[in-house]
Amino acid sequence: PERIEKAVIEDMTVSKVNPQIVEAIYNKIGLARKAVEIMPTGLDEKSARFFIIDFILNALPPEAVSY
Repeated sequence: PERIEKAVIEDMTVSKVNPQIVEAIYNKIGLARKAVEIMPTGLDEKSARFFIIDFILNALPPEAVSY
């Protein structure tokens, strides 16, 4: 159109995060910290990332891994 008559703007911010999501995030952060503690020394960056990811995935229940 050549002319805009009206623009509607809605606030789409999230007011509150689901507590289960927050708990899951903290759980994964805790697992990542544990992985760093037991990670073998001398790994390059790529190997270290894969080690942490594998550690977290192995610690999660099978139904959570698909996400």
